[in-house]
Amino acid sequence: MDLICEKMLSVSIPSLRRAAMRKLSERGMKQSEIAKRFGVSQALVSKALPKRRGDSQERLVSAIVESGIHEPLVKAALEGVDTERINSIIDRAASSKEMSVILHRLYIQAPKASSRP
Repeated sequence: MDLICEKMLSVSIPSLRRAAMRKLSERGMKQSEIAKRFGVSQALVSKALPKRRGDSQERLVSAIVESGIHEPLVKAALEGVDTERINSIIDRAASSKEMSVILHRLYIQAPKASSRP
């Protein structure tokens, strides 16, 4: 049985990474350097960068960018903080109250609002 917090993290962690990777790319950081900072492959970075229509996580990535919750992660990557510390920042942001509010708004309240006549 999956706990709700495990499900939240399984959605929020990749979305946080994607938002931060996009911001770093926009600031001119090369995919290989982004991959090194995050401890992932360059192929994963390449896959995370383009916005894809119909992507189920795209709404969450947009909400993360709007909220700015990914900014400490971007700052750490730009400063050259080690991968272990970056992963710690991701974990903290993914389990934060602000992320919970974003997820609640997108995945719990939104279906109710769309079902109204």
